[in-house]
Amino acid sequence: MKSTPMVVHAGFEREAERTSFAVADGDLLEWDQPQRFVAAWELHRAGDRIARLARARWWGTRHVVDTPQGQWWVHEGWLGRAEIHRDGEPAAAARYQAGWLFNGRVWLADGVTLRWRRIAWGAFWHGAWELRTEEEFALLRFRLRRSFLRVGGTIEIVEGAAGRPHLDAALLLGWYLALTTTRRHAHH
Repeated sequence: MKSTPMVVHAGFEREAERTSFAVADGDLLEWDQPQRFVAAWELHRAGDRIARLARARWWGTRHVVDTPQGQWWVHEGWLGRAEIHRDGEPAAAARYQAGWLFNGRVWLADGVTLRWRRIAWGAFWHGAWELRTEEEFALLRFRLRRSFLRVGGTIEIVEGAAGRPHLDAALLLGWYLALTTTRRHAHH
């Protein structure tokens, strides 16, 4: 029996692999901010932490996402742009361009275009967005939940989304966008 090397990365201890973390249609992932005043959030599935998003430096616009498979970097650009890269890979796995009214577009590495749509106008406290195909079928649903000096929420894997290429990049970039969309659009 061939053994797979074990890696310890950012508090994760799992078998090494370069595929997306396992999600299934209908999964409901939850994220929370463990500490007030700290720009770091954790993503959980069934109670297990599957990712951690944190600002790389307190003064910068780069964020790092730690997963059991390695690190991803989110770079924020001018005029509402953002992109996510796997650590060590020069090409972006997904890119985002802001549009009007908290909407925008996401381009995946394989050329697929997704729409970032606001689906609930819960004011400052409870917004909701979807990543949809060009045909307007929802893939991922992001719900924001704010409490006193903390931000959390959920990500729903919509029926038919699991197993799609680059779902991990779309999910992680969407998570970042849900956390930062209201702040970034305030500058337009």
